[in-house]
Amino acid sequence: MYLLPRPQKIVMNAGFLKEKSVYVKGFEGDERILKALKKLPCSEQGTELEIKIEGTGSEGYTLVIEESKITIIAAGPAGAFYGIQTLRQIFDNDEMPCLLIED
Repeated sequence: MYLLPRPQKIVMNAGFLKEKSVYVKGFEGDERILKALKKLPCSEQGTELEIKIEGTGSEGYTLVIEESKITIIAAGPAGAFYGIQTLRQIFDNDEMPCLLIED
């Protein structure tokens, strides 16, 4: 899988995402993140996307894609934004493998 910039860690897991669209579960964040989310393929029948921001200052994030759920755990708002950008690149692929990305 080709991602720019290259994440620090990618772990491929068994399986593939079942639905190639998302719905965002209960996120109320800053405008930059909400704008980035609008660029993802969205559908009420899509895969649940949960975003957790655990701080205020860092660009670090963990992106977990499971067959029925996607989770972005970010160290700050910038990390959530970058996690969404990585997810957008993954959505460009024909298949969406289950994986874990840390960056």
